[in-house]
Amino acid sequence: TLLAKLKALKGNTVQRERERPGQTRPELRVVEGGGARHTAVPQVIGLCGSMGGPQAIARFLSELSVGLPIAFLLIQHISEAYQNLLVEQLDRCGAWPVAMLGEEQALEPGHVWMLPAENRVAMDSRGTVRRRTQPWGSTQRPDINAVLSGAAEAFGPACGAIMFSGLGGGGAKGCELVVRRGGFVWTQSSESCLIARLPEAAIRSGKVEFSGTPEQLARELAIRFQAASHKLN
Repeated sequence: TLLAKLKALKGNTVQRERERPGQTRPELRVVEGGGARHTAVPQVIGLCGSMGGPQAIARFLSELSVGLPIAFLLIQHISEAYQNLLVEQLDRCGAWPVAMLGEEQALEPGHVWMLPAENRVAMDSRGTVRRRTQPWGSTQRPDINAVLSGAAEAFGPACGAIMFSGLGGGGAKGCELVVRRGGFVWTQSSESCLIARLPEAAIRSGKVEFSGTPEQLARELAIRFQAASHKLN
């Protein structure tokens, strides 16, 4: 089922590219650490999804403005066999480059990194994410709770989470910790989800600031962080 949906996503992407002649997307990139590091850690936001998540996140990235001081961690439940295909298709959905997380990655604003299905990750307050040798301790991989909890501990108020379409209640505990550390949690609206259990579990925690369609989430996020940038300037 997932493979069929990824193929459908690919078809939609090809059609969109035909409608926008002259615009090209870079080739698939696997980004490794060791490059120039930004002095300030950007806002780090987890894009969390399960069943129906790829389509919703594609819509979100297609609408999202560029130039925002944000680095995204893509936490999508998916098997290892299909994760590179998903990265390739999401990379072509908008202006935000999408790549698999490197072995040691310095987070930079303006990028989306997909977390691996096969390995846990560790984060630190300097904005570095590293792959670990251990597998995820959950049947749902990557483990949304584990990633959001790690991000909340590492980045505190500079952390956020957006819960998209998906099964189960995974992520609710991680969302609670994000809020306790000063971050924010948003969700895709139930009526716009293929399956709304993942965002509804976050909503039941009472910690959600905003809900909307993928396009509304993208527009509201741009307003929030463009306003924050203007205040800093």
